[in-house]
Amino acid sequence: AIGHSSGDLNEKVDDEVGFPTRYRMFSLRHCCIHLLGVDMQSDVHDPVDDARYSLQLFHKYRNAPAPMLRAIRDSLHRAPA
Repeated sequence: AIGHSSGDLNEKVDDEVGFPTRYRMFSLRHCCIHLLGVDMQSDVHDPVDDARYSLQLFHKYRNAPAPMLRAIRDSLHRAPA
């Protein structure tokens, strides 16, 4: 495995938002709530709904320029969990 020191890339602070962001992942639910305005979580996990909302996010942002995607990422970092 490729290794890094304890202060590796995962610990790097993003200068634009002021906290570590390089490898942070967001749940599909978090993205849907903050980017689509929909809470896609139901009582029971439904993989078909997961796929449907994943595709909605993909189609909404697939042609977005890099600066817009960075701004969206930063807004997800700032959004309450």
